Amino acid sequence: VLDEGPNRIIRIVLHGLQGPITVAGKPYNGAMVGFGPVLSDDDIAAVLTYIKNSKEWGQETGEMETPEQVKAVREATAGRSNPWTGPEILAIPVN
Repeated sequence: VLDEGPNRIIRIVLHGLQGPITVAGKPYNGAMVGFGPVLSDDDIAAVLTYIKNSKEWGQETGEMETPEQVKAVREATAGRSNPWTGPEILAIPVN
């Protein structure tokens, strides 16, 4: 969520994430379903903008994700049908 660019977080929301991953030095091992099939580009951009600017989530980055950014990532990953793994998502540049 705190990455400066949208490439990883959009992919996670679109396709999900499963398995072990370390974030800010803390290990996690779980599963998040992808919301790409049920949320529009506008909806995903709005949710990510809210999270990145919400005191409740411990953020206030001032960043806004746009529907155009979501659309570009959705199109670039259109053939993907399974959730990302930690190593896969961390290998993707943030911008």
